[in-house]
Amino acid sequence: MAARRRMDLVSASQDMTILLAWCGTGRERPFSPPDPSALEPGPVDVDPYLSLFTVAFLAATLLPAYSEILLVGLLAGGHDPLALWAWATAGNTLGASVNWLLGRYLLAFRERRWFPFKPDQLERAQGWFQHWGVWALLMAWAPIVGDALTFIAGLMRVRFDLFLLLTAIGKGARYAIVLGLTQGVGIFAS
Repeated sequence: MAARRRMDLVSASQDMTILLAWCGTGRERPFSPPDPSALEPGPVDVDPYLSLFTVAFLAATLLPAYSEILLVGLLAGGHDPLALWAWATAGNTLGASVNWLLGRYLLAFRERRWFPFKPDQLERAQGWFQHWGVWALLMAWAPIVGDALTFIAGLMRVRFDLFLLLTAIGKGARYAIVLGLTQGVGIFAS
């Protein structure tokens, strides 16, 4: 079994060498991981935070993205947890605003194939909204129903400032929990 794993690793290494040579890198040796010191953040290292903002923004819209993975990875790379929290929360909250706008202005197109929500998602989110009212927006971070909740908020003409406040609180709490759990269980303890 161990010999088979070793052969798989050798094969993967050879495949990587061929791929890198084909891409024109000129590397003739097998792939080796980068030096960890090259991954440490610099004094003004804004790109990782903008990347997190972008992924968090996309994750809150209809595109499949998982900002938590990048958040934890950047935390492991030594980036400031408070800055990570702020960028992720801002991106995810503004991304949810896209859904609010869709709900506000595009419901007339709900029968079209490209319409972002299925009828059962809208019914479920509308049920939450009818039961909990505007406070349901605190659950806008939840998978599947969360995006539909932000859409329903636009549909029901929730004031945008109230929408932003409640959505930011819910999404910010989620990112704080992810960061707290990641640091609390010592995943990246030295």
